[in-house]
Amino acid sequence: MTAKRPFCLTHKECETGKIRTIGFPIYTVFPDGRHAVSTDFRRIQDMRPGYGYPGIPDPNREILSPPTAASGMLTSKPVNQTHHLHLPDCPNSFDVENTANFKHWFNHLLVNPDGIRFIFLHRCIEKEKQGSGFKYTRMFTANPDGSDLRPVNSSGKISHFNWRDSSHIISFCKTDFNQ
Repeated sequence: MTAKRPFCLTHKECETGKIRTIGFPIYTVFPDGRHAVSTDFRRIQDMRPGYGYPGIPDPNREILSPPTAASGMLTSKPVNQTHHLHLPDCPNSFDVENTANFKHWFNHLLVNPDGIRFIFLHRCIEKEKQGSGFKYTRMFTANPDGSDLRPVNSSGKISHFNWRDSSHIISFCKTDFNQ
């Protein structure tokens, strides 16, 4: 952590000792080692203290669904280029009438074993209930560049998941087979 880059990744090549800094933290790395995904850890810390990085407040703390890249996912291809997936890219299909008064964030990113897709949770909670633990969650998958966004489960209740293989996901969830 530096004054210029409060949250970043420092990459050191073991054989050469060469060090380079990437201007954002990495959540998980693809199997090829050249791609990665990340999210706004300030937002996660605001929404789920202890899951994000403390010390720098979320600049969008008062914005329920920020349309900026900082609220979304970053994929790198290669690491010095970024592609953004924004909250508005995720269609609003929670089993709730209106999420206008809900605060939104991305969390729990994983890459499938062959590295052709990644998975993430889009979470939201009523602003008045923040800190209560009650939240709505949807699962999506996307290509490494954020394209081909696909909903996996929009029931509002999903957690504890992993890729079983490159095309199957296991999770604890409320089923929603009417998608």
